Amino acid sequence: MDIIILALNSKYIHSSLAPWYLKSEIEDFDASVLEHTVNEDIETVALDVLSRRPKILAVSVYIWNVGFAYKLAKRIKEVSKNTCIIFGGPEVSYNSAEVLNICNAVDYVICGEGEEPFRNLCNYLLCGEEFPDKGVSSREKLAMPYIGIGTPKSPYTEEYFTMLNGRISYFESSRGCPYSCAYCLSGRQEGVRFFDMQYVKENLIKLAQSGTKTIKFVDRTFNANRRRALEILSFIIENSGKAFPDDVCVHFELSGDLLDDETIALLKSAPEGLFQFEVGIQSFNFETIKAIHRKTDNATLRHRISQLVELGNAHIHTDLIAGLPYENYDSFVDSFNQAYELGADMLQLGFLKILHGTELEYRATEYGFAYSNEPPYEVYETPWLSRDEILMLKITENAVDRLHNSGRFRRMLALCLPRFDSAYHFFFECGNVIRNIRGLDDMTDAIYLFLCKRLPHMIEEIRDAMVCDRLATNSSKGLPKSLYRADSRFLEIKKRLNFDEHTAEKPNVRRSIAILYHSDRAVYADYDKKNNRGEYLLGYINL
Repeated sequence: MDIIILALNSKYIHSSLAPWYLKSEIEDFDASVLEHTVNEDIETVALDVLSRRPKILAVSVYIWNVGFAYKLAKRIKEVSKNTCIIFGGPEVSYNSAEVLNICNAVDYVICGEGEEPFRNLCNYLLCGEEFPDKGVSSREKLAMPYIGIGTPKSPYTEEYFTMLNGRISYFESSRGCPYSCAYCLSGRQEGVRFFDMQYVKENLIKLAQSGTKTIKFVDRTFNANRRRALEILSFIIENSGKAFPDDVCVHFELSGDLLDDETIALLKSAPEGLFQFEVGIQSFNFETIKAIHRKTDNATLRHRISQLVELGNAHIHTDLIAGLPYENYDSFVDSFNQAYELGADMLQLGFLKILHGTELEYRATEYGFAYSNEPPYEVYETPWLSRDEILMLKITENAVDRLHNSGRFRRMLALCLPRFDSAYHFFFECGNVIRNIRGLDDMTDAIYLFLCKRLPHMIEEIRDAMVCDRLATNSSKGLPKSLYRADSRFLEIKKRLNFDEHTAEKPNVRRSIAILYHSDRAVYADYDKKNNRGEYLLGYINL
């Protein structure tokens, strides 16, 4: 075989688009795309590659797979010295000299957008053409990251769809970003290059009909061009339930303060569950936002996120970054509380990573960042945040992920969180309780006991809320021991429910029933249908 293009995904459910873009550019060669994950054994992946005897092995390298990629390259070279190994991707585009220096097994590095440089390098290696004059670094000649022009060839072939096999899929309608955030690589390309609209619409339909359930746009700021974003959103809404199957969800990254009334009105007309929106906040600290070159109107951002949440027909994801310049502990707590108050379905609390090629990498010493030299290059101390304070934020992050972002405790949070000094303090205190607890049942027990001690006048209310949360989100039989109550009325409740045709058990559908003591009702869940929040529907009966 001439060429293998290898994707090393973080999980099986994820797919990779980059290898298929590359393959579309080398149709004249005998080339195959292989997909593996970083959770597999190195020897298993190496054997799969070596058994195909490629002349060229190209690997897409990202922050999550760079360590695995280095080890794999060395293993391949040990067995097959004549296999040419090419690395490409964001993790190696801005430090190609370092890559070639620390890993002798890597022969070339594609820098920047890979389609054209990769094609030219393959022509050089296999057909004797001239060495590429752009986008390819060797030990003799280093290259700057390449920025392409126009619309690339479509990666969406039948072969791609077969390998995708219904997993999460990715789509881009543009490259580049209108912003130049100091922590991000996307702004290194000046401006945004928009793909041909007919290309976008045709390939969106193909992808929607491929069997995938989630299409994630990877455009860094999807609504950078408002009219264009409106056209794409309108196209998807108009085709939902038609050319777009009604069980497909489309995910976008938006700039919240670029949203306007016309876009909000359009989104209001979208079917429930059609869209997911990720809106980056990063910080509400004005000095921090200014230092990282984010152009954000905080008042408008808060207003627009609140509007998206109030629509109630889409999953809303917001995020903050801890460790940015001038953001101390108290400032971050304030940013967190403001962000949580907006009511998004998910609030991701991330930690600054000093990525190769970003402005913050060049200014890390100036700013006084202390960060890991190993991927993911995470900051562990800044002049504004101590190591202990970052540890406190990580404790909070764990609780936010498990209690809020998981969607498993909506009723408990609505009931209990307002009784604490702030959202941050609630999650930090809960985080300390569950930091060494893994299982869901054990975590539920620990949180219930903690809340009962903090709010002793609300014990039955808390128990009822957590019982409803459990039945709505977990179809496994039985309640955790802290929530379970033996009660002789269960049999009578079951008979009453089955006596009415509207509440009778459905054939081959499992049901859970529990008694709510604070409200003197019974609650039940049938585990067949979920709402757009991913919860099973609950029914109630007065006792």
